[in-house]
Formats: sequence, C-alpha cells, structure tokens
Amino acid sequence: MKRYQVSYLKRFVTGPLEGIELRDKVTFATHTEAERFAHWVQSKQVKQSCTCSTQYRTECPILEAITH
Repeated sequence: MKRYQVSYLKRFVTGPLEGIELRDKVTFATHTEAERFAHWVQSKQVKQSCTCSTQYRTECPILEAITH
C-alpha cells in the first residue's frame, strides 16, 4: 500500500524551546492529504503548540511517496 510522507523543518520562535530547530515528518494515507499539509507547512503564519507554551514556524516541506 502506498502512503505519503511530508518532512519539514519546525523552528521555535517563543517559549522554552526558542531558537531550536527540529526536522519532523507526518505520514498520510492519500496524496491529497499530504499535499494539503505541505501547503500548510509553507504558510508564513506562526503556529501555536497544542500546550500553548511555544510558537513556531514551519518551512521546507518535502512530500514523498513511501511503501510500508
């Protein structure tokens, strides 16, 4: 079964993780879902963490097909 993965860079801009950069990846069942997420990653808006303790920016999405 083919799945899709988006790898991206997450850069923290506030809170206790400020200045830290992490490479993250998310897997999706369809190309459409993965493409939608990649567009969200490219948006210039600052994102809020689910704990509301940090804000971050996302960039450099790489969408790829994977098989598992």
